[in-house]
Amino acid sequence: MAVVAFSVTLTDPELLKNYTGLLQSVGKIPASSKGPKRTALFAENQVEASLRKYYGATTNPAAAKNAALVPDLSIESPRIADILAKSFGTTAEEVVALEAKYKRGGSTNTTIGQRSAREFAPGFLDQLKLLAKQAEEEGLLKGNKDFGGGANKNSFDVNNPAEVLRAVRAKIGGAGFFNLVKKYDPTLHKAFYNKAKNLVVTEAHVVKNKVVKVTAVNIFFPFKNFTSPPFQTELGSGSENAKRAIVYKLSSSFEKQLLKRMEESGPPIIARNVEEFQRVLASIDGKRKMGTMDFGQAPALDYSLLLGVPSGSSIPRVNARVKKGNMKSREVVKDTSQFISAAQLTQILRARIQDKMPTVGEPNPTEGLKYRTGRFVNALQFMVDYRKALISYYAEPPVDEYFDKFHRRPYAVGQRLIRPTIRQTVQELFGRQFKIIKT
Repeated sequence: MAVVAFSVTLTDPELLKNYTGLLQSVGKIPASSKGPKRTALFAENQVEASLRKYYGATTNPAAAKNAALVPDLSIESPRIADILAKSFGTTAEEVVALEAKYKRGGSTNTTIGQRSAREFAPGFLDQLKLLAKQAEEEGLLKGNKDFGGGANKNSFDVNNPAEVLRAVRAKIGGAGFFNLVKKYDPTLHKAFYNKAKNLVVTEAHVVKNKVVKVTAVNIFFPFKNFTSPPFQTELGSGSENAKRAIVYKLSSSFEKQLLKRMEESGPPIIARNVEEFQRVLASIDGKRKMGTMDFGQAPALDYSLLLGVPSGSSIPRVNARVKKGNMKSREVVKDTSQFISAAQLTQILRARIQDKMPTVGEPNPTEGLKYRTGRFVNALQFMVDYRKALISYYAEPPVDEYFDKFHRRPYAVGQRLIRPTIRQTVQELFGRQFKIIKT
């Protein structure tokens, strides 16, 4: 089976408040002068408390005590576990453990966990020492910045785990540790997999130092796809204890490609509260095969996205252009009985609105908004309600007040730019009778 993922946009006020506190505690946005200053650990625990409610989960006691290779959350709701298992094509036992990661600003990869050399299997330690000795004999240590730190060391202390690991790295590189663990310490390999197989990676969207929404991407990896890449291994850094450890991460290239494909397809779930998240999750109705990722010498990785209501597993295709009708007061489109998600529609409409906006000349909204930074276009959101045959649109902060002003006459951005673009686009994409309103 393929790697499977789904994306959720969360706007629960409690989660947004807690995520704001987390970013303030780590210095990513200015802290408020009101109220007590919170530690990063406390703020992260608050975010986790909000997140676990969505999944009907509790915090693993061992994880709360920072135990090694213990997933953060344990799903206690049989209903949620069954829903995830069905969607991912596996058993409930495989999905009840959940690892949550909080991306903060410039994070380049998602760290899964680490294990110190003192906990390696004896056979693995023996293999590491053998490789370190080979690196020494081949002259790979001298001048190696990771091993000698510029001191031009050409030998290592066999009783110093940190030096053994650095000597091995000089021979095989950081990524090579993954296959070594897999071959010589299968118990450790499975422990890393159990922590990494069901990931929830969250990221905050900040506007004017305020979190306006949180994107959570849930990724499930079958055991056969627990490979390097997309997972990568490196040596720890910082304290002496950390230097004796191997660290596992989900590669940034995989994250970027997956998130890009999700943005192109649109997130299947948009939830304003826990009940809405669980209700829509239960109604996920299809997978869409996204493609294959190739990672050098590693096996090709197939992956799919879960699509929820109302997008199903299809994307509308139009065989011929639809002619404009003569009706003036009603927004009419041709019926094809196909659906796309609000996120997909938003992406398409943003691109078409951008194409219609001039990029040169002095600002003059009465003649047409100019495209400068993209802030206006990227703030536009479009919602589609197939049951009510309704398309609504609005602009997110901080553009909302600006948008409200220029939407009205004499500027008439809505009449001259927004509505005509919606009307033309839905005519080409799919067909039903839609009413178009601004919210």
